[in-house]
Amino acid sequence: MRTSIHILSSALLTMSALGLAATPAQGAGGSQMSTPCAVVETVWAAGSGQDLGAGDQARWVSELDRLIMTSKVSVHHYELGQDKGSGGYGGHSYDPVDVDNIWNGNPLGAWAGSGYAFDYGKSVDTGVGELYNYLIQRTDKCGTAQFVLGGYSQGAQVVGQTMEKLNSERPSVARRILFSAHFGDPKLYLPEGKGVWPAACRGSKDNSAWRRLVPDCGTDEGSLGARVPYVPDFAKSQTGLWCNHDDFVCGASPIVTKTATHGEYKVESGPIAKAAVEIAEKLLSVLPADAASDLQAHLLPIAAGRAGLDVVFVIDTTGSMYSDIAAALELAKSSGSALHALGARLAVVAYRDAGDSYTAQVVQALTTSDSKFNAALASLLSVDGGGDTPEALLHALMTSFNSLDWTPGATKAAVVLTDANFHSPDEVDGTTTADVIRRSLEVDPVNVYPVVPDPLAETYRPLADATSGQVVPQTEGTATALVTALNKIQSRPVARLPLADYYGESAAEFTFDARQSSVIGAKITSYDWDFDGDGAFDLVDGGPLVQHSYGTAGDRLLQVRVRADNATVASASAKVHVGTPPPTVARPSAPSSLTASAVTGTAGAAALVWTASDSPAKWAIKVNDVVIGTRDGTVRDITLGDLPIGVSTDFAVAAISATNAVGSFTHVSLTLSSATPTPTSSGSTTPTPMSSVATPPIASPSAASPFSSNPPGGSLAATGGAWADLTLWAVGLLSLGTLLTVGSVRARRGRH
Repeated sequence: MRTSIHILSSALLTMSALGLAATPAQGAGGSQMSTPCAVVETVWAAGSGQDLGAGDQARWVSELDRLIMTSKVSVHHYELGQDKGSGGYGGHSYDPVDVDNIWNGNPLGAWAGSGYAFDYGKSVDTGVGELYNYLIQRTDKCGTAQFVLGGYSQGAQVVGQTMEKLNSERPSVARRILFSAHFGDPKLYLPEGKGVWPAACRGSKDNSAWRRLVPDCGTDEGSLGARVPYVPDFAKSQTGLWCNHDDFVCGASPIVTKTATHGEYKVESGPIAKAAVEIAEKLLSVLPADAASDLQAHLLPIAAGRAGLDVVFVIDTTGSMYSDIAAALELAKSSGSALHALGARLAVVAYRDAGDSYTAQVVQALTTSDSKFNAALASLLSVDGGGDTPEALLHALMTSFNSLDWTPGATKAAVVLTDANFHSPDEVDGTTTADVIRRSLEVDPVNVYPVVPDPLAETYRPLADATSGQVVPQTEGTATALVTALNKIQSRPVARLPLADYYGESAAEFTFDARQSSVIGAKITSYDWDFDGDGAFDLVDGGPLVQHSYGTAGDRLLQVRVRADNATVASASAKVHVGTPPPTVARPSAPSSLTASAVTGTAGAAALVWTASDSPAKWAIKVNDVVIGTRDGTVRDITLGDLPIGVSTDFAVAAISATNAVGSFTHVSLTLSSATPTPTSSGSTTPTPMSSVATPPIASPSAASPFSSNPPGGSLAATGGAWADLTLWAVGLLSLGTLLTVGSVRARRGRH
């Protein structure tokens, strides 16, 4: 719980006037408003310190253009801050504040300025103001367009707060937004991630509707505290949230140095690409019939690559295969080029039999290069060996699974080209069919597509079925069968599970949810479930949402197989840890108390004093949920200046351990009086507290208003740009009341 001192003054009205509350759309706006309306209108909000057109925004634009731009579906992109030269929108132009490693690189002395926190809040406010006014004007101009929003880090916070403001003040505009994608949001809120045994870890059927890829199931709030509610009720199913593994900024890790993955939302086939896929799929159901038909025709040939695609060709190179390889070589080359055009990565693995010059080898690792793939295929024309009919296929598949650099989250397939049976167990290393099935699931999974002569179809079917692949008989020749196999891979569904690892108590009921699975140009007809990863499906046609209890401790593999009415199949897999709690990081204890008091004789200053039984490595100091720096772990106080008068300011302190783990914050709020306190002694050189407010520690922050002029929170994006050392302090007298505004003005590399 928080306690606050509230002092009403005209300065409070001033802050409201400076902010966004009840701010109407103003003026004609910037130059982009004159751009003709498109069928799909997108808006992007950048992260801290990013320049216009940074990598995340570039990936957003390129993926959406690739997936949804057709002759009948036009796309117009706008990035907040783009029209700064034309005055922005509603008098606002977003300029995301840069971050200088504040968490662990800004040690504070006994006295510190708070200007950075207010700079940050003002930056967020400006972004909300621009997006709010831009959307009002653009939706009015473009009456039938579909609107899509995206934001990274601080930009995700801007988008989320704008959604709340629109819902409150312009609900008709808010409901024009088809989808809102949030990446690495420092204001993340996932209540299912709380507790020692979080509900999310066992796959709660009540997971937040906006949860997308959040691999760390114990993630519950971002590094700047949770925004509660995270989005308005109407937008829950129209919002997607991605938080990478170990990303401190969005709360996936409590370790302040874990920020490397915060820069990986833009990677190929990564979260931004996956959001673009979801947007494309949503558009199919809302566009006019002719545009939807055009978009579907555009998406069909690229369906396989929409989630990322890795394919390995596992080719038998024994003597009897020469004619098959020669016949398939040119076709494989052209097919490879088509798959590469979709962004697929292709590999080649050759195999023979035990006792031959080699048993299995990676001829070409996964690549997007046509020339490398074609050269690898050409090298296979030198065939030899193979003393008896069965060959070392199981050894070759294990070589593929273990040696290739598979893309996490991408769909994966192994196309086997052979004219022979296989040893089981394998004579090279003893690998069994069960070993291959289990390993294929562990990889995420890899579906096996054997392209074999008709008499061998039933021999290979159990292997294909258990890995959720399909047998493709060579009834009309090797080349035709290879085309069929690749067409199946291209047009199959994308099966999705929300977690790669589930955790729950032995008696827990797990919930497995495949409702995010999808297919282009077809319909999903069934969901089959293998709860123990043995390749035998325990629940056939069980629906996309199922519950299962294991009863005894141990690690399992889970598989869901998704079938579509275009005669294709796909699967997703995950690990299930029964009786094992999710991984946790030891976190230091929160301060047991925290007080804030005005400083006698110094306007705009507050003294913080806290108590704690232990001395951590450092203390993190927050003002309005923005970390302004750290204090040595041996001290228990700090005086903060540059604070506003007549406005409630939130302060918080948390311990940081020697391993850089951050504990829970203890909060206190204080509203400074407009009157300057009189010092108790004119000769005193040390500011003295005038009054204090005691506050017990809390486990999580309370909700913050998305409309305040200095809203709590901000982004800690690990991006380029740095603050110069120059800090200028300025004092301004504002109209509508006396308000002391002491801000930190730092020179930095700006957006132009």
